[in-house]
Amino acid sequence: MDVLKGKEKTVAIEVKDSVRAMIKSNEKDLFEPQLVLDESLLKDGQLEAPVKKGTVVGHVKIVKKEGEDYGFIDSKDLGMDVVVTTDVEKAGWFSLMMSGIGDFFAGLWNGATGFVKGLFK
Repeated sequence: MDVLKGKEKTVAIEVKDSVRAMIKSNEKDLFEPQLVLDESLLKDGQLEAPVKKGTVVGHVKIVKKEGEDYGFIDSKDLGMDVVVTTDVEKAGWFSLMMSGIGDFFAGLWNGATGFVKGLFK
C-alpha cells in the first residue's frame, strides 16, 4: 500500500487472522476476498505517515461471486481486519523537499520524452 510523506514509499498489509468458514466443497470457487479500505485513514488514496505496525487500515470480506448469498447465522459479514505489517516513520523536511524536486524534474523529463515520441508515431 502506498504511503504519503513517509521514509518508505510503500508498506505491506496483511489479514490480521485467517478466515475460516464451512462451505460446500463444490462451492469454494464461488467465493472471493474483497478488500475494503478505511477511507478516513487515506489521503488521495494513500496512507499518510507516520503509520504504526498493527494499525487497522480496513477489512477483507468474503463475497459470493454468483448465485444467491443467504448470509450467515450471526448476520455478520465473513471477514477479518487488514493491518500494516511494519512501522513507517514520517520523512524529514529535507527528504520531502528533495523528493518533491526529483518528482518535478521526472515529470518534466517524462513530458519531454512523450512529446518527442509523439512526433515519430
